[in-house]
Amino acid sequence: YLSLLNVSYSQWSRGDDVLLSDIVNDCDHVLLLISDSVIDSFIREHDCLQNKSCLHFSGSLVTELALGVHPLMTFGPELYTLAEYQEIPWVIEESSCTFQSFFPMLSNPSFSISKDQKGYYHALCVLSNNFTTLLWKKCFDEMAQVFKIPKEYLLPIFNRTMRNIADDHELALTGPLVRGDEVTVANNLNALSNDAYQKIYQAFVQAYKEENG
Repeated sequence: YLSLLNVSYSQWSRGDDVLLSDIVNDCDHVLLLISDSVIDSFIREHDCLQNKSCLHFSGSLVTELALGVHPLMTFGPELYTLAEYQEIPWVIEESSCTFQSFFPMLSNPSFSISKDQKGYYHALCVLSNNFTTLLWKKCFDEMAQVFKIPKEYLLPIFNRTMRNIADDHELALTGPLVRGDEVTVANNLNALSNDAYQKIYQAFVQAYKEENG
């Protein structure tokens, strides 16, 4: 992203011959793109980071040693275009500094959240993105293996579902839950009797009933 904007930056990894202290000496901010579990220890182990403004990109970690700045986006193996990067919202932990104060060269929308609410924020991200990916993988795999329906023929319902959610998420839900069709729900659960996803289906039914009475 920064390269596409012609923003100068220095990069370091453990395999480099140069010392980290030599790299960060003239840096205003240090961006940590490492595993959540080692962020604290990494900062503590490097004296050169103690007086630096350190930022990490974890959606769930809260630490006093670095400020969390999380891109509200999913990332795969393909890099994005500049326009796509610029559309990504960023969520920053509440502090005396804003997203723009750290990244004045970026025009992205940004939002601040309290550290206490960060766990809930990230849980929503996982529910909506990661778990729906598992559900669609299950659908694509089973439809192909059991019913010989290739993925390409499932893309119309996939795309329409996503479009309906984008257009009006309040009215996008269809099916037996909305209709109150207990018979169909029971039949679905019975069909999943030997499937690990039966519990997931049941959990969705229970969650829907609790939220909608």
